[in-house]
Amino acid sequence: MVSDKYTMVEFLYNINNLNNLKSIFCHGILSHNLIKERHIDHCDISNHSVQGLRDNKTIPGGKNLHDYANLYIDARNPMMFTETHNNDVNKLCVICVDKRVLDLEGTIVTDRNAAARFALFMTPDKGIESLDFDIIRLRDWTHSKPLIQKNQRQIKCAEVLVLNHVPVEYLIKIKVATKAAYDEVCNYILNVPVEIDRDIFFK
Repeated sequence: MVSDKYTMVEFLYNINNLNNLKSIFCHGILSHNLIKERHIDHCDISNHSVQGLRDNKTIPGGKNLHDYANLYIDARNPMMFTETHNNDVNKLCVICVDKRVLDLEGTIVTDRNAAARFALFMTPDKGIESLDFDIIRLRDWTHSKPLIQKNQRQIKCAEVLVLNHVPVEYLIKIKVATKAAYDEVCNYILNVPVEIDRDIFFK
């Protein structure tokens, strides 16, 4: 299986709001379009200007970017940094997803943030050859040269796009930043491990 080639990847990651967890563990991680189509109550933590770019982006094969559920290869990325500074960290979580979603039909890998102008969209077997894991794993993507910093910022947000939804059986674990968030998630009784990982939330 192609996922076996991704030896440097333990999990793939979805950044989300605690209020969405019950729905996610009922329906799976849904694409933006499926959430709208099914009229599912959803707390959207995304940047609306970025979502505007994604809404208008058609990827190779003719699908819209919002037809895919998005996962990150590294959750400690610029989006997470923004979320932890603009939102209540007690309401944020990271869902750890089995990398075997790479084996699902229609899954796509991007070499950087999928909304970026020059993002490459690849099958997982091609993606493994193009992903820059040295940059994806950077602890600090800032740089004295603005163009290099922009490039590194985009690559840090490399994505795995799963067509329509990530099924519940691929959801392995939940990470949170605080004891308050931990207690709240445990009370949901989602039947997956929950752990506090302050580092992934820049704490």
